[in-house]
Amino acid sequence: MILRLTDLPIKEKTVCTIGNFDGVHKGHKEILDKLKNIASENNLKTVVITFYPHPRKILNPQQYKCSIVNLATKVQLLKEAKIDYILVVDFDKNFYEKQPEDFLNFLKEKINCEYLVVGKDWRFGYKRSGDINLAKSLEEKLDYKVVIIEDITEENKRI
Repeated sequence: MILRLTDLPIKEKTVCTIGNFDGVHKGHKEILDKLKNIASENNLKTVVITFYPHPRKILNPQQYKCSIVNLATKVQLLKEAKIDYILVVDFDKNFYEKQPEDFLNFLKEKINCEYLVVGKDWRFGYKRSGDINLAKSLEEKLDYKVVIIEDITEENKRI
């Protein structure tokens, strides 16, 4: 099911991940597989939170070239991956300015996130000021668990 911010909150408990998912490559598939495994083991719904337009297009338009896939293709790839909810966030300056702790509160209050699955270099919040250490430090307070996916490499290159 495709959702927008106006469709929230999600009532069921969820396991979620966040990213651009600009083309669903091996690294993304690793995250999605972990998401689905956690969901299956804990009777949770899967949620992928993605952005439109690509944040770089808003924040650094002179360096933005283009997306690998358009929004419709991205959504189709996520549907094919059997994700329960695809939340498409209209990325704008207002969303960009959300403070990291406010963003994590949003995940708990609006997405009903029990598990957050992200890569080890995940950054979030205003000016990408939030990181894994902050997310992990708030696990107890916000009653969720952070699951970190290590880098996937191929021929000694990060995917």
